[in-house]
Amino acid sequence: DRPWFYRIDLTDISEDFRPDLAFIPRTDILGPTFFLEYRDEYEHPVVEGVRAEFFYEYFQNHDGRTTLRDYSASVDVELQNEFDLHAAAQRDFHDPFHNESYSAGFTYKRQDRYKSYDLRFASGQFQETDFDQIEWEKPFRFTERWTNAFSGTYRAEQRDFASDSDVWLGHFDSEYTFDWDGRVKLTWEEGSDESHLRTLLFAYENVRNWDFYIVANDIRVFDDAGVEQEELQLFTKFAYRWRPGRRS
Repeated sequence: DRPWFYRIDLTDISEDFRPDLAFIPRTDILGPTFFLEYRDEYEHPVVEGVRAEFFYEYFQNHDGRTTLRDYSASVDVELQNEFDLHAAAQRDFHDPFHNESYSAGFTYKRQDRYKSYDLRFASGQFQETDFDQIEWEKPFRFTERWTNAFSGTYRAEQRDFASDSDVWLGHFDSEYTFDWDGRVKLTWEEGSDESHLRTLLFAYENVRNWDFYIVANDIRVFDDAGVEQEELQLFTKFAYRWRPGRRS
C-alpha cells in the first residue's frame, strides 16, 4: 500500500531455453529478485516529495554456482524550488567481474521537460577498470511540434595497461509531428571510438487500426578485435491492432 511498493519474483530458466518470440538476456539461472520502493509527496516549505528504491537480484546456475548478484539503492528528493536531487549506489557481481558505482546529480525544472536540465556524476569500477563519469541531458523544442533532446556521457578511465583513457558518447534526437498522425524522427549517436548509429524514422500511425513505418539505419561498430563492421539498413513495417470480439 502507498507509500510502499514491493515485488518479489523467482526465476528459473534452463540452459537450453531458446524462445522464438522473446529476448532472454540470460539462461541457466535460478534465483530471486526483490524490489522495494517508498514514494510520497509532502506539503512542506522545502521538500515536495521523496522516492527511495532498493533492488536485489541473486542467480545461480543449475550446478549451484553463483553467476549474478546485484544490489542497488537510490534516493530522489524533489524540492519546492524546482530542483530534484539524486543519489544512487550499486554493487554487483556478474561472473567473473565485481562492479560498483556511486552517483549523484540534479534535475532542474522537471515538470516542464523542454525547460529542464539534468546533470549527474558517477564514480566506480566496471570490469576491473576504474572510472569517473559525467552525464547530461538537455531537451528543447523549436515549436510545439518540433521537439529535440541532446544528451551525452564523458568518462575518464584508468586502466592497468595504459594511461588515463577518455571515452565519450553523444546522443541527439529530433522529432517533428504532423497534424495528420504522422511523424519523422532523427536519432544521431556518435562515440569516441568512431562508432555511430544514425536512424531516420517515418511513422504514420492510428489509420483505422493500422500503423506504417519506414526506417533507415546507418550503423558502424567495432568488435572486440577492433574490426570495423558497418551496415546500411532500410526496412518497412506494417502493424494492425484488433480486439477479439469487437468489430474494428
